[in-house]
Amino acid sequence: MDGAARTEHHTVELAQNRTKRPHDTHSIHTMVTELGLLYLGGMTVLFFFWAYGIVSFVLDVKNKFIPKGRQYLRGRRQLKEEQQREQERKEREEQLY
Repeated sequence: MDGAARTEHHTVELAQNRTKRPHDTHSIHTMVTELGLLYLGGMTVLFFFWAYGIVSFVLDVKNKFIPKGRQYLRGRRQLKEEQQREQERKEREEQLY
């Protein structure tokens, strides 16, 4: 076959395939749709676990870490105040003697 005949033969094959295509590809479209639905379902499940993780982290920060941080800062302030009072008491004692 020369180039022109090969191109013509290929064109005829494509035309024949186009006439067959709607009947043959129905199962492929169904499979892609099922696969797409499975993918979307899986992504939805993963999204809920992801969102649950974020909400859980935010609640942990709010209910655990922030109160612990406040308690730590309160303790440091109390230590500084106690040290300051102790320093003032020592200065007064030294002034008295």
